[in-house]
Amino acid sequence: MTQKNQPCKRFSLLLLLLFMLGVKVYSIDHYLGANASAVYDFVNADLRQLPSVADSVPRYAAGQSLGYELSLFYELYISSKVLLKFGLGYTKSKTYYSSDFDSFVGPDSNLIKFHSIHNLFSNFSGYYFEPTIKFSPFSSKNFFLNAGVKLSYIPNYNFTRSETITSPDSFFFAGKNKTRLPDQGIESTNPYKISLIVGCAYDIMFDNSKYFLSPEISYSYGYCNPAKSFKVDINTLKLGLSFKVNLNPPPELEKPLALPIPETIPIKKDSVLPEKIVKQYPKYKLSIFGENDGLEVQNPTFRIFETVSSNIPPLLNYIFFDHNNSKLPDRYVCLLPNESNNFNLKSLLSSGTIKTYHNLLNIIALRMKNNPKAKLTIIGCNSGESESNNPSLSAERAETVANYLINIWNIQQNRLIIKSRNLPDKISRLSDSVSASENQRVELFSDQKEILEPVSLVDTSLSYNPAIIRLKIDRSDTDDLRSWSLNLKSSTSFIELARATSPTPLKFDIDFAKIGKIVRNKKALSFSLILNFNDGHQDTVSVHFADEFIKNENTQQNDAKIIEKYSLILFDFNSYTLSDQNNLILQYIRKKIDKPEKIYVHGYTDILGDTEYNLELSKKRAKQTANALISDKISQDIIEIQGYGSSMLLFTNELPEGRFYNRTVNIISISQPKK
Repeated sequence: MTQKNQPCKRFSLLLLLLFMLGVKVYSIDHYLGANASAVYDFVNADLRQLPSVADSVPRYAAGQSLGYELSLFYELYISSKVLLKFGLGYTKSKTYYSSDFDSFVGPDSNLIKFHSIHNLFSNFSGYYFEPTIKFSPFSSKNFFLNAGVKLSYIPNYNFTRSETITSPDSFFFAGKNKTRLPDQGIESTNPYKISLIVGCAYDIMFDNSKYFLSPEISYSYGYCNPAKSFKVDINTLKLGLSFKVNLNPPPELEKPLALPIPETIPIKKDSVLPEKIVKQYPKYKLSIFGENDGLEVQNPTFRIFETVSSNIPPLLNYIFFDHNNSKLPDRYVCLLPNESNNFNLKSLLSSGTIKTYHNLLNIIALRMKNNPKAKLTIIGCNSGESESNNPSLSAERAETVANYLINIWNIQQNRLIIKSRNLPDKISRLSDSVSASENQRVELFSDQKEILEPVSLVDTSLSYNPAIIRLKIDRSDTDDLRSWSLNLKSSTSFIELARATSPTPLKFDIDFAKIGKIVRNKKALSFSLILNFNDGHQDTVSVHFADEFIKNENTQQNDAKIIEKYSLILFDFNSYTLSDQNNLILQYIRKKIDKPEKIYVHGYTDILGDTEYNLELSKKRAKQTANALISDKISQDIIEIQGYGSSMLLFTNELPEGRFYNRTVNIISISQPKK
């Protein structure tokens, strides 16, 4: 053993002795477990100390290592916050180092310079003993910080080295080889190694503190050079998972022994037999309140109201492309050939307007298959000068759309009419890149109006009364409480609302707008507070509340309404004129609306342009639409007009389709359900 490694071994033995002397034999809990870890080593080696490497080389070889460790361990509680852990395990790693530099050979008068890469491989396996201290710094008794040492015995530490010439091409080692294996038989030093360790772990408890699963992370700084002829520094990052068992779970209290009483000895009336000693735990109580507009009502009846409405957005007949690109953007839904057979419009019922639009090609293809006489015109366009007035780019975009319909949906090519041009017929302004991007598109037209008809969506919304359910917890927390959880239970399931190791809150608010769909149609709702104590004892406190589910679809209640939503689109930029497409949609809407009580017509714009101007433009769009709605079934008296301009954006303005869908008029029809 070298003198350099003598202090390492002495220091290792001293630390081990200190840990052994510091262990208390008595403890409330002690654990036995196993650990499996992935190991990543950070390695630096000074190759200049090897005989064949020039001393003038100013570089170290950096390396990395992947390996694993398996261990068994024993943990001992010293106090409620401090544990001692002793691990015994097996470790194995393989390491690769590399460094490149210039060397010189030959006489001083004619030195030859060559560049080479030095590679060093090593692998080792061995055993280790790892005593550590675990400390819980927070109120949570599940999170621990670790510190300790790792004492390793590595009997098998092997090194292999190679050197490869990279330049000049005309230079070789002996035997016309570019690679040689110098300095073989590099020796390892003594097999003992010591490392300092820091890390953290989190205990996940199962079965009332009997079983634990613990993810761990640690970093170790290594001492003691493992190589004899050159210096190697190894530091290690370790990720592991442990499973452990409490060897001393809280025992059940034994019943006192019943002492035999002789029959000849009379029992005094005031005699008292020994009673079973039962530990008293803190008492908790739950009270339930409802809150609406700051007013609290105790033990309210919780009502869930369901409103079913029809939303009929039109199909924007444009596919937009990225700048100078003919690839279909990822936001459009593209199916595989075997997926197209399962596509149907019912899958889009609750998708929303933009998500439905992103299925445009699939919707059109499905309708083309169902209507074999229909033909589709596909016109590719570009944004003019910003895309160099490139008609070939426009043609490529049209071909992209056509190929999808042919290859995925098997639409016959003779049913597709493919055209291309530079700017589209109805252009968006070209003064800025945002507006100009709307012209980077493919336009779709059909000789059959059914192909581009609006899609009828069903929108189900829920409202709650009271809006907030408030739980008040009357408690007397003690240090014995380990953790708690609050659950919402029904007759068939439960939802965990909160879990913590800190003291329970005095009140807890539940917003059913965030979780209401989960409990919809559930019965026998109740809240339960589960309390876990340090000794494994568990208490459950519950409170029930009355609930009522009110569904207005097909209901006979007088206050129930049928709400239908329709949208117009294809208002040209800076225009309120109804297009032919909008007039087709209006015909469709007039047929759908039956005996309305009230109709709201709301106009919108995108965010481009002046705010005041957009407001007036939205009012003109709403008024133009309202006038076109009037018929024998729809009188002007029940129509209310409102313009919002760009103050209320319905969709994102980041995408061209979002801006087009914002240039719209929404029609909301409210009527009584049919009796």
